[in-house]
Amino acid sequence: MPYKLAQFFEKMYYHFWLVPTLIILFSVILAAGLISAENFLDLNNLELYLGSFLDMDAIKIIFSTIASSIITITCVTFSITVLTLSIASNHLGARLVPNFMKQKITQIFLGVLISTFIYAIFILQSISVIDVHKSIAYLAVSIGMLYTIISIIIFIFFINFVCHMIQIDNILEFLMQDLIFCIKRFLVVNDIANKKDSINKIINYKNSETKFYDLQKYNSYKVKSLIYGYIQYINYNTLFKIADKYSVIISINYKVGFFVLKNLPLVTIYSKTELSEKTVQEISSKALKCVSLGVRRTSLQDIEFLFEELAEIALIALSPSINNPYTAKHCIDRFTQGLEAISHHKMAHSLLCDKNGQIKVIRKVATYNDIIKSSFTRLRQQAKLDLSITLYLLQRIRDLLDTEITEEIKTILINQAQIIYEEAKTQNLNIKDIKDLEDTYKDIALSQAI
Repeated sequence: MPYKLAQFFEKMYYHFWLVPTLIILFSVILAAGLISAENFLDLNNLELYLGSFLDMDAIKIIFSTIASSIITITCVTFSITVLTLSIASNHLGARLVPNFMKQKITQIFLGVLISTFIYAIFILQSISVIDVHKSIAYLAVSIGMLYTIISIIIFIFFINFVCHMIQIDNILEFLMQDLIFCIKRFLVVNDIANKKDSINKIINYKNSETKFYDLQKYNSYKVKSLIYGYIQYINYNTLFKIADKYSVIISINYKVGFFVLKNLPLVTIYSKTELSEKTVQEISSKALKCVSLGVRRTSLQDIEFLFEELAEIALIALSPSINNPYTAKHCIDRFTQGLEAISHHKMAHSLLCDKNGQIKVIRKVATYNDIIKSSFTRLRQQAKLDLSITLYLLQRIRDLLDTEITEEIKTILINQAQIIYEEAKTQNLNIKDIKDLEDTYKDIALSQAI
């Protein structure tokens, strides 16, 4: 999927208004169509069936009741939604709130409720002002009753959904699905798989990481950011084409997820020949458009952000105010699952070269060490205060080392295990706890010696 389109859908996920607006628009069109439907539909049978026990006054009472009851349920639903977001923010971290907003079930339910209310008000006003044929009123009330029944069913389903959604296991599963999707979207199993993407058909990844380049011999032009914000995504496809068109090298000075200050050199242009001021401005303008900045970090290209989310939930769970080791252990399980999943993919290349081996784009990318270090550092500092979490961390590292992960990740994890072990020994532990700690750490060393 093109990143521009992916970014559009990513933004839409964070708003409640899109799906409800579409459903409400459908209800308005439906209600307006019913009012003028008598010229196109033969509803005599419906009038004969309902006319014996419904008159216009009864129809008005029904729509009035539907409107008042549905708007009450809507208020309750909004209260439940806000309460859920508040619980998620306080107990699981503020960065998880957008993940709740992504849930389409909530948006669809709110849309159905509000559209039912709008439909009832629209029909009630129409039959009160316009001389509507009875058969049309009977059809409208039948659809209104159907709307109401659907709303009640969805309301029950919504309550069930909320009860399940606030459970930590389901939240972590949702985060893992997002992480796996991001890994498959942005990383590849091998360089051959790169050719499936349109950008990668013109990029040569072979030996690109070991290619030597000396930028000191080039003329450099710094391009400053015009606004503040987090780097949400970078359109490398367009950047590559710009660099190829002007025969320059474009360097992105910061990786996705970094918070950029205004007037900070975001992009650097390197050229063997001196460029005119007009050419520099053209390249700068086009290059800045390829770097999307926003008010929050997203998972569009930022894999490191998703790992940090898991670590942050564990940190909050281990805080004195929450003190929930159960949640922390589940986060550690999912964190190690993510490391195992990412080990089967190649991290993004920092150099993008053309088929002749000429460097076109230089980018900052997250490495295995960045991901593990940024997530483990704060987690192990908090975990050292709880021996059970420390032992669990070491055990999960031991289990991860027994899987088919890369040697690079194994080396990083062994170093982290050593730091965890040494920090835990600085705590005031009794003899039995020290023995358990040493035995667990020795298991890691023995597993690598076999």
